Amino acid sequence: MTNTASDPNSQVHLLDHPLVQHKLTLLRKKDTDSKKFRELVKELAILIAYEATADLEVEPYTVETPLALASGFRLKGEIGLMQLTPGAVEEWRQRADGGAE
Repeated sequence: MTNTASDPNSQVHLLDHPLVQHKLTLLRKKDTDSKKFRELVKELAILIAYEATADLEVEPYTVETPLALASGFRLKGEIGLMQLTPGAVEEWRQRADGGAE
């Protein structure tokens, strides 16, 4: 991901990966049918999640393989993911603004 704002702490990012550009172009085509559209949205979600998690912290971790111990890494801490529907996003905004409980 590329930071697009002049502020290094900005939360605005441009995802300019060639696969994302390709998938978005196919998604926008007038003759993309519904089935293909849904497939492309799922593929884009995977690519975006991959990029969005690129800076997660990891820690050293040793596992036992069938042959010997092997050094590797695991995520440091836990992460939580959830899918938001447009209605849920609006509800979250209202709560954040001190609105609906």
